[in-house]
Amino acid sequence: GIFGIDASFEHNIPNWNSLLAPEFQQAALDHYLEVAAGKCDFRMDYQIIRPVDGVRRWVAANGELEFDADGKPLRLIGTIQDIHERRLTEEALQRSHDLLKKLSDQVPGVLFQIKLDSTQYLSASYLSRGVEEMFGHSAEVIQSNIGLIFEAMPPENRGIFIDSMQRSAQTLQDWSDEFQVNIAGTGARWRQGQARPERQSDGSTVWHGFISDASERVETQNQLKLLNETLESRVAQRTAELGIALENAEAAKRSRGEFLAKMSHEIRTPMNTILGMAYLARKSSTGHKAHQQLSKIEAGAQHLLGIIDDILDFSKIDAGKLHLEDGDFEIAQLAAHLVQLTESRAQEKALQFDVHIDPRVPLLLHGDVLRLNQILLNYIYNAIKFTLQGTVAVRILRLDFAENKQSTEPCLLRFEVQDTGIGLTTEQISRLFQSFEQGDNSTTRQYGGTGLGLAISKQLAHLMGGEVGVNSTPGVGSTFWFTARLKIAQALQMQPAPPSAATDTLALRGKHILVVDDNEFNLDVAQGILEEEGMQVMLAGNGSEALERLRQYRFDIVLMDVQMPVMDGLQATRAIRADPLLAATRVIACTANARHEDRAQCLAAGMDDVVTKPLNPELLFATLVQWLTATVRVRPAEEQRQPAEKAHASLVMWDITALVQTVGDNTETHQRLLNKFLLGASVQAAEISTAVNNGAWMQAADVAHKLKSSARAVGAMQLGQHCAALEAAGRASDSGRCIAIASELQHSFSDTEQLIHKWLT
Repeated sequence: GIFGIDASFEHNIPNWNSLLAPEFQQAALDHYLEVAAGKCDFRMDYQIIRPVDGVRRWVAANGELEFDADGKPLRLIGTIQDIHERRLTEEALQRSHDLLKKLSDQVPGVLFQIKLDSTQYLSASYLSRGVEEMFGHSAEVIQSNIGLIFEAMPPENRGIFIDSMQRSAQTLQDWSDEFQVNIAGTGARWRQGQARPERQSDGSTVWHGFISDASERVETQNQLKLLNETLESRVAQRTAELGIALENAEAAKRSRGEFLAKMSHEIRTPMNTILGMAYLARKSSTGHKAHQQLSKIEAGAQHLLGIIDDILDFSKIDAGKLHLEDGDFEIAQLAAHLVQLTESRAQEKALQFDVHIDPRVPLLLHGDVLRLNQILLNYIYNAIKFTLQGTVAVRILRLDFAENKQSTEPCLLRFEVQDTGIGLTTEQISRLFQSFEQGDNSTTRQYGGTGLGLAISKQLAHLMGGEVGVNSTPGVGSTFWFTARLKIAQALQMQPAPPSAATDTLALRGKHILVVDDNEFNLDVAQGILEEEGMQVMLAGNGSEALERLRQYRFDIVLMDVQMPVMDGLQATRAIRADPLLAATRVIACTANARHEDRAQCLAAGMDDVVTKPLNPELLFATLVQWLTATVRVRPAEEQRQPAEKAHASLVMWDITALVQTVGDNTETHQRLLNKFLLGASVQAAEISTAVNNGAWMQAADVAHKLKSSARAVGAMQLGQHCAALEAAGRASDSGRCIAIASELQHSFSDTEQLIHKWLT
């Protein structure tokens, strides 16, 4: 908005200040007086309290004071801009920065950023808290005088250290050095430093790296040297000591994996707030510049999450803790999923994207489809990144095809990703598939990355009984390939298709969703994202509250956090599945724990699917649409939220996935079985009605027992529930309940019959 205050604005200050939050009023008054005195222009960020609803909002005011011919203030003219969303995003980023600093301070050793400017002046931009233990001075003291590090070294070592830094700056090769320091009260200690240099636009060089305590390792090396030079009688003793050291190293490796998993969860939780708020702010932003800035925040945060995921996978592989998860999948579905996720990237660069499947490849396979996707996506994303024009092609081939090969034997498949990109030299190829290595390691490289993706792909391929490799010609292109041994599935156990990033969200409008999370920021983010798509959202702070909501209201789906106080998401889901009135509820886990074992734990507890934090809105919508349209549900338009006593209506009337699990995915078989079910069920429903009318409660229970099994087998869940209730009432000779339930059962059968007839025709 635009504002203007005339020459008497000093008298209007109380009225103006009354709009401000109390803690800003005095500062605003002082600023106004400085502006009136001509000391500065009017520029200030503050919070106002809207008179209409009392809501606080951050605003930025900018203005200039005009003076008359006599030098007296004439008027103050300026603008006021709403910066509330930007300030919230900045505060969230600051909290994330503080959290990352706390985490870095927990890492053994020193994380650092050191800069050598064009005048050869060396300075420390960042030092983690461990520097005090490493060099005997706090980070603040060393940042003010970096020479203290050199003073701690023996004089004969200082020149060697400086020479190694200068060589790294000149060649832009990674810096690595081992040096000795003398610390007061501690004595001589050894330090190991490693860092990667980057050339800045101003000609300076910046190193990012870490320094660790190498004293024990150097001492061990010296002891080994002494051992080789002394009596052979000490070999046995030293070997035992080394065995203990190896056990300690293995324990340290396990601790590192646990630390990284914890760090991943702690980073993902605030990242969910940052990404969610940035997404909502970008959607509501009207300014082009703000939209670009928020898009960059989202892209940077997503890049950071990708690095975290790679580090976690690498840590698990390094510790031997990564295991494959087997399941049935369709090769055509895998290919379609690859196209959904990567085709748009190729189109952005005007690249042709092709997928070819060898007809000899079995249609149904058994293996870890998520890890296959991970390798292929890594290959495809690299191909797109390094290809400026032409084609990226994916080929899936079978190498061991033979007419007499037994169908129960694993088959050997070769997956290839070919591009027409920049290609690789022989020397570059020799460095690939190694940890933290890339084809181009110079700081002038055009393309970023951690160098972990190909190393992880190599290990995953080995776990699947295969190999990796690349054929390439500089300037012509590359073909990255890997092989895998996969079992041939005899009958596909239907699983939900992986969600697509491009989803029609119209199916979400008007749907009721319960969001369960103990973090207030996560609840705000989820509510904002879901309500943007027209969903009706209710919130719960833990699993116990979620159960109360589910017993009071009807929901189409539940988005459930896992780690919560009072009752966690796993306990709550088990309670839902154990309650016949709630058992059909769709529950989607929403967790910052992104490991495969965490996903398996969620599915084992009865959750239908898992989405990870930070929430990716497109994939979240795709997952919700997938599960909301997976079954046929009865929900009259006037029945929005009904009390728990009508909970039978919230059960799935007819779930075709249950039929698929019973007889497989064959339409003709479905039709034959459903027709047979309807014929038998109509007779049994009539028998139940007759038995209840005659007061033959045990007979009604026996018929209901038979109908219950066949109903559930074909997916008639609500009818099966009514049969179970009638069976219990009949065996208890509860005449009142038998009569009431039998009436509901007849209506349920009639509704189910109509749905099945509609599907059959």
